[in-house]
Amino acid sequence: MTAMIRANSLTLGGLGPKSFSSMEKHGKRLDGSSQRRRIREAEPLVYGSLDLRDAYNRHMTGVRTNRSLKRPIMHAIIKFPLDLHINSTSEQRMLDHAVRFINQTHGGKAVFAGRLDRDEQGQHIVDVFYAPKYEKLTKNRQGKQVRTWWMSTTKHCKALCTKHRSEIENRNDQKKFTTGPRQIGIALQAELYAYLKAAGLDLTPRKPKNGPRPDRQEIEAYKATKDAEEKAFMTRAKAEQDAAAIRESAWAEGFAAGVVEASAEVHRLSGDIESLRKALWTFISKQSPLPSRKQAEELKRKASELLYKLDAIAERLDDMSAPEDGYNSNPSF
Repeated sequence: MTAMIRANSLTLGGLGPKSFSSMEKHGKRLDGSSQRRRIREAEPLVYGSLDLRDAYNRHMTGVRTNRSLKRPIMHAIIKFPLDLHINSTSEQRMLDHAVRFINQTHGGKAVFAGRLDRDEQGQHIVDVFYAPKYEKLTKNRQGKQVRTWWMSTTKHCKALCTKHRSEIENRNDQKKFTTGPRQIGIALQAELYAYLKAAGLDLTPRKPKNGPRPDRQEIEAYKATKDAEEKAFMTRAKAEQDAAAIRESAWAEGFAAGVVEASAEVHRLSGDIESLRKALWTFISKQSPLPSRKQAEELKRKASELLYKLDAIAERLDDMSAPEDGYNSNPSF
């Protein structure tokens, strides 16, 4: 069994695919892609609310952020092992574990919404929306300690990278330690593996990638690829089936009617073959003296092979043109 996590940051405004508003529309099934993915009528399991913006605003009440932060929201897609049997209990557990995992790895106060879609073909994927909060202790002008809550999308991720420093360095060509998006992904994947193992899942040993190439297509791209493959397979299978039916019908219905025409054609070809035979040997006899006896023998050999093949074709056509011999419904030369 295998599991996967992918995390991206979202803009608070805007209308693009990486915007918060687009994610809310998708969760509420108000966009085209969500409608195309639906294959059954089933409400999603929800943690928090489908009103993502309201949930985020409540989550961030009294919380400070860095003004330069352009993507203040994180979106994680956690794919649980496909071997897990789907029922109401397992669905709820997947949602609960996804939320717990993100909170556990991001300071304990991160998740404000989560969703497991049950109307799509894939039933093992949980979407988690989070803005990791942490408490900061500072001193005011009077020297007293002041507790304030801040939100950071990178603070806890950098700590995870430090925890998995050895793996990150080993998977870097220069053996360097960095905390970029790929390195955060490595750390999160390692954490998810350990978390699910501790939860009792018998996971397949991890096989780290050798490069930064993503090992997962976007859902729409993956679905389009699979649809194209399936369509090509079905088209090819139907074409082969139709071709077989056409051949069978042609031989079953048209063979008898074509015997007379084929017989006449056979006699004509037989005459042509005989004329070709005479013309060929006449040509050979006139090529005297030839450059060498060896070349003459080679020419005779090739001519004999050609005439043998022509004779074989003629005999086959004779067999086909003889009604008393019957016919083969699947003839071949």
